[in-house]
Amino acid sequence: MKVGVVIHIYYTEIADELFTYLKNIPFDFDLLITTSRKKRKKIFKLFARNFPKLRITVKAVLNRGTDIAPFICTFGNEYSKYDLVCKIHSKKSIHYGVDYAFGDEWRRYLLDNLMGSYAIVAKILLSFRKDEKIGMIFPETFAPIRSWVNCGVNWTKAKCLADKLNIKIDQQVIPVYPAGSMFWFRPKALQPLFELGLSFEDFEKYNKQFDGTLSHAIERLTLIIAESEGFVGKQVSFGKYKPNNL
Repeated sequence: MKVGVVIHIYYTEIADELFTYLKNIPFDFDLLITTSRKKRKKIFKLFARNFPKLRITVKAVLNRGTDIAPFICTFGNEYSKYDLVCKIHSKKSIHYGVDYAFGDEWRRYLLDNLMGSYAIVAKILLSFRKDEKIGMIFPETFAPIRSWVNCGVNWTKAKCLADKLNIKIDQQVIPVYPAGSMFWFRPKALQPLFELGLSFEDFEKYNKQFDGTLSHAIERLTLIIAESEGFVGKQVSFGKYKPNNL
């Protein structure tokens, strides 16, 4: 099984934490990393020092579309080389008007449930192997934000995007999606998204937006896109909010 891990790193101080999680993947994998032009060399050296045996690609990107634009526009045409890809990023969520600990706790909750141990990674990969219909595996919604999970002000952009993808969505249905935008996926499940031809210029410049952008609309459509391709999603939680359900 060929595996890739795609990471957008805006906050370089999160790198050490990411190393700890990545070392829970018990085999070689490719690292596909995006960051700013100023940070690119530093990020490459940090990851190459910690993972000397891995194939590492670090590309500089514009500061648009948070982690979503780099995920789609930079490496979108490369995912088909992999059986599975894990998408993570240096999430801090400092723009929600709450204390910094909130963003750290949310990020660690997501990472804990995607690659918090060898056992967790093994169980996730086994789920994909046992059921070829699983297109995405992502953490159950972080408990403190469950009341925020909806389409809300993102409806217009989500509907426009869904129309381009020939997917029907219902404004009255609360979407299920990987809130926080971290997940494992089969590239085939999200291929229509990568084939849309989106560029960085289609995304808003970063201005600490907490909702209403194209990135937020895409986040809410990820599972719907996978389902339109005949796949299903699986939510997991190995942490303190829910018992292990794999």
